[in-house]
Amino acid sequence: RNPQTADRAIELDPNLAQGYFARGDLLRLARRFEEGEAAFQRGLGLSPGSADGHSRYGDLLRDAGRPEESVRQSLRAVELDPHMLRIRESLLQNLYFGRDWDGVLREAAQVLEMEPDSAETWYWIAFANNWLKNYDAAIGAARKAVELDDSDPYLRSGLAYHYALAGRADEAREMLASPDVETWPLPETGLIYAALGELDRAFEYMNRSLDEQPYRLYYLEADPAADPMRADPRWPALMARLRAER
Repeated sequence: RNPQTADRAIELDPNLAQGYFARGDLLRLARRFEEGEAAFQRGLGLSPGSADGHSRYGDLLRDAGRPEESVRQSLRAVELDPHMLRIRESLLQNLYFGRDWDGVLREAAQVLEMEPDSAETWYWIAFANNWLKNYDAAIGAARKAVELDDSDPYLRSGLAYHYALAGRADEAREMLASPDVETWPLPETGLIYAALGELDRAFEYMNRSLDEQPYRLYYLEADPAADPMRADPRWPALMARLRAER
């Protein structure tokens, strides 16, 4: 995760766009968004037709809290390569972070025509439906995602989150009481507690993540799932810690 590894690739071939894209990715994870954006722009200057480059640049803009620009880059990537599943799934995430729930569902329907067993697509369908208050559809989609890939802890924690947001607190807490929760990313567990209204536990998990898994928090500032935490007086301190994590 050190940008210096990408710098070495750029030194070896300063006209290789992928070196700049790799640097941009690493700077995104380090939350050094201005430097990362410069790297992506340099790479796209060398390879303006790179669907992968536009998609990864969109991911940086998403994490930087610029959702409209993020979606524009993702849509350009899909236009350039409509058959690359990773690019389509990235657009789903960026639409979600842009709070375009209907857009997520429209795009997901197209992705499922191409790849009906895309667990990640069902994951984002669940999130869009829950925010639209289509709770049964959300939980059904979250279960489908887990069925398709029960090895992914994000998908399993996602099911618990949807139970919590749907008001099915007992089922969410039953999952939180399972030994399986030890395999879940700490921020995802924190977001479940936030959805349950247990903000002390939510902030406990976020601060633990900053100590133990800071690389998992790169998206948190822009995540709609963090909304229950934003008005809490502890939120600015958490964001200050996150921004200092370079």
